Amino acid sequence: MKKLIIIGGTGYLGTNLATNLSNKFVVTVTGKRNLFPFLQELFNTQNISYHKTDIINLRKIYSLIDQNDYIIYAVPNTQPHQVKRVFHSDFFKIIKPSEKIFEYASYRKKRVIFLSSGGSVYGVGNYGPHSEDSKPEPIDQYGKYKLRLDNSLINLNSRYLSNNVILRIANPYGGTFDDHFKQGFINSVIRNIKSGNQVEIWGDGKQIRDFIYIEDIINLVTLILSNESAEGIFNCGTGIGHSLGKIIEISENILMSKINVKFVYDYKEHIKSNILNIHKSMNYFNWYPEHKVEEILLKLL
Repeated sequence: MKKLIIIGGTGYLGTNLATNLSNKFVVTVTGKRNLFPFLQELFNTQNISYHKTDIINLRKIYSLIDQNDYIIYAVPNTQPHQVKRVFHSDFFKIIKPSEKIFEYASYRKKRVIFLSSGGSVYGVGNYGPHSEDSKPEPIDQYGKYKLRLDNSLINLNSRYLSNNVILRIANPYGGTFDDHFKQGFINSVIRNIKSGNQVEIWGDGKQIRDFIYIEDIINLVTLILSNESAEGIFNCGTGIGHSLGKIIEISENILMSKINVKFVYDYKEHIKSNILNIHKSMNYFNWYPEHKVEEILLKLL
């Protein structure tokens, strides 16, 4: 079996990918903290190796890259909604080391799949879907850093004739492992409904997002790994937008009851709509998102 390492893989996307790919690859995961007992047990049962190491420990990361065939890069940087913003620290502790890791992997002819962000990189745009050729307009430092890493890999593809892939992912949901992971609006809605808590929406709820089920993301990553010639930028979404208010409405129809929602009107939404054009991914990999929001909400609720 081929060997796969997920760098920064103890988060939401990394854990879902690791557990689903462990039957096709020998999987190694890195992270900078001790594993929660839940994750330790999960990785043990799936024969997933874990190495506690920060990406600034480049010597260790380079050694692990040499031992694997493919790299999925899932290291997060600070998001705008996080209370303590450390963007300056991000530059030296995440962005610069990431660029060095990308270059080393490309030089060593190791393929990198970078889990980027469709929402933050494309940023402000019109109500039409963003294609891979759309001009990126990130509105915050988080998106600008993601775009910088995207461009770094694109340049390395030209420099080393590499086949690195940037996967710009929409808004994922599902795969929370019994609410161990809290990411995502839909996951938050489901969690609060089940616990009887109030659902909080920042803004008026009219902002439109492209929500993609975690299994569809995993399927696309699997196809990318099996296609050695694929390189460059690919979108991973559904091509369909739902407003946050519409997600609440669908959930209420399923439950046949009103949901306790609090709107935080002080929040100003700068990105009114963010939908990804997925024709390139569909045509190149013969892939399409199989799961519809309405069907998965019915299942999860």
